[in-house]
Amino acid sequence: MLKYPKKTYRNFLNNLCKDYNNCSVCMIKEYLTREQPSVRMLLQTKCIEILRLQLTKKAEKELSWDDVMIVWIKNEYAIKFRQEYQKLENIVGIDKIDIKKLYNTIVKEKLWI
Repeated sequence: MLKYPKKTYRNFLNNLCKDYNNCSVCMIKEYLTREQPSVRMLLQTKCIEILRLQLTKKAEKELSWDDVMIVWIKNEYAIKFRQEYQKLENIVGIDKIDIKKLYNTIVKEKLWI
């Protein structure tokens, strides 16, 4: 049984991927819509991806996911993510979550590298 209506989940995925994928039919989105993995897990992974892109640009070299996960944990972003996600989950629908706002709320101080 699906936790969310397909339309709501598809809108969530469109918001999550809007900067990267503008095609009308995306096999990955269709698969995710059907299987509906954890929204929390997808949002947190997206936040870590944004952090990785920013740190890679700052370091002027490609950083591994492992390196970025250390930063994510050491800076307690996982804790901050959980707190913000719990607030948002109770206030707005999943398809209304703004990933950039969420990320900026979590990562707002000097980064440990």
